[in-house]
Amino acid sequence: MFKEYLVERYQDGSDRKNTPKPDFKFTQPKFPSLSEALRDITPLTKLPEAHPAIQFMIRRRLPKYAFTLLYYTDDFAEWARLLDPSKENDLVENEARLVIPFFNREGQLYAAQGRSLDPNARLRYITCVAEREDGLSDRRWYGLERHKTNKTTFIVEGPFDTFFLDNSVAMCGAATLKHLPVGVDKEKSVIVYDNEPRNSEICKYMHTMLHRGFRVCVWPRGLVGKDINDLILAGVSRESLQKIILDNAVTGLQGIAKLSVWRKR
Repeated sequence: MFKEYLVERYQDGSDRKNTPKPDFKFTQPKFPSLSEALRDITPLTKLPEAHPAIQFMIRRRLPKYAFTLLYYTDDFAEWARLLDPSKENDLVENEARLVIPFFNREGQLYAAQGRSLDPNARLRYITCVAEREDGLSDRRWYGLERHKTNKTTFIVEGPFDTFFLDNSVAMCGAATLKHLPVGVDKEKSVIVYDNEPRNSEICKYMHTMLHRGFRVCVWPRGLVGKDINDLILAGVSRESLQKIILDNAVTGLQGIAKLSVWRKR
C-alpha cells in the first residue's frame, strides 16, 4: 500500500527530497458525554412511585441505589439513535423502556441496554453501542466505573444481578470469556452463571471456564430460583447470597467433578 502511494505521489517526476511531507491527521474517537446522551431521558429518581418503571424495580426488589443508576424513556428507538445513529434493527417506535447505561472506567458512556416493561415484548433487551473501546475486550461489560480492583469481583450474567452483590460486573449474557476487562483480576474473581443445571449451554460454559482455570460458582442443591434475582425474591439476603457463592466457588479438577454432579440434578 505504501509503495503504491509513493508511485502515485511522485509519478510526475517531482523531487522526493524537496516535497513537503503529507500531513496525516487522526481523529481521536469521542464518547458521548452524559449531557449529550442522557439529557433527553429521565432518571428513575425523578419518577413517581406509581410509575410503571418504578413498580418494575420494586417488584424485582432492586436496591434503592440502583434507582440512581438507571433511566426511563417512553421512546427508546428515538433515544437509541442519538447514541448509535446506525441502530435500526429491533427498534420499535414509541416503545417505553428502562435504560441501562454502560460506562467505561473513566465514567464515559459507550453503550446502553433498553429493558422492556412489557411482558409480551418480542425482545426483553435491546443493546445499542456508541463506540468500541479496546480495553473492553470481546464483550460489553456493565459496572466497570464502580469496580474496585483490590477486592473480590463477582462476574455475573446481567446488569441487574450486579445490584445484589458487592463489587460485581456483568458480562451481559452467558458465555465463555476469552479475556477480562482491564483491571479485573482473574485470581480475585468468581464467575457466577445462572442456577440452571439442565441448561446444556450453561453447563458447557462452566466447564470451559473451569478448564481455563477460573473460579466458578457451582450452586448447591436445594436453592429455589434459576438466577440471582430469583434467589433474592425467594428470601435469600444479599449477605447470604454472597456467602453461598464464595462457599461454592471452585476451580480445576475439583470444580469439574462438582459440575458433573450438579448437571445431573
